[in-house]
Amino acid sequence: MTQRYLTFDQTSGKLGGRSRSSLYRDIEHGRLPPPIRLGGRLYFEENALDAFLMSRASCSPSKTPSSLHDAQRLDSEVINHA
Repeated sequence: MTQRYLTFDQTSGKLGGRSRSSLYRDIEHGRLPPPIRLGGRLYFEENALDAFLMSRASCSPSKTPSSLHDAQRLDSEVINHA
């Protein structure tokens, strides 16, 4: 399998349009693996990025609300099923 290297723009697209500064913040806080430097530019190894994201997803508890809207939706589901 051929290794692909993603630019920041490609990585941003893969992650739902996150901004460049958000990607740097995610790297700093360990939410993304660090990019590698090739020819003066930074790239993400696609396989490493996918593996990292999968490992993070498997560690996350299911049904954890990611926003206030999700929390309110889950509350209404619980009320409607009670």
